[in-house]
Amino acid sequence: MSAVVSTIRTRFDEPSAGATTRHRFRAGLQNEMLRQKRFLQRRMSCADTAEDLAQDAILQAYQGLGRFQARSSLSTWITGISANLRRQHLQRAPQHRFEHLDLDEQSLADDALEPSLQLELEQLTATIEAAVTRLSPELREAFMLVAVRGHSYQSVASLADTSVTNVKNRVHRARKALKQAVRESERPPRAPGHEHP
Repeated sequence: MSAVVSTIRTRFDEPSAGATTRHRFRAGLQNEMLRQKRFLQRRMSCADTAEDLAQDAILQAYQGLGRFQARSSLSTWITGISANLRRQHLQRAPQHRFEHLDLDEQSLADDALEPSLQLELEQLTATIEAAVTRLSPELREAFMLVAVRGHSYQSVASLADTSVTNVKNRVHRARKALKQAVRESERPPRAPGHEHP
């Protein structure tokens, strides 16, 4: 088991999240990751941005699991996080304000995890885990503590004996490196003889 997956699973073992919620979240995580990705891709014209927001939504769900109050299903709650992230993105980027693609809401609920999507998720997970191991120790530590374990920038700055600005910069650089690794893994391989010098 990788360090990233192990750390994320440790997050669900915290007493603040109920046992039933933790179990449901773990059991449905792969389906949920794909559901959120499809949810956002159907509403946005840029697939890369939709994927980034879906990853952010799952990460926010990890970090906020203790606040989930079961007034709705876990999937509905996470979809709400995705919708909020999309809205925030569109407010910050006015050129995308009118992005919208039609969506059959029931089709989301009925989507089953297809074998090809399962393989895609496993490859994505392996790509991210490999990219995390390639980060410098400073970037990896900041990313794991802030983005995965949910520590504040201030607490990580104290632990690392550095400024909050440095921690924010390290987390930003780590996220940028991980997103780049995912993008590179999704590029089709170049045909022999067509490589650039």
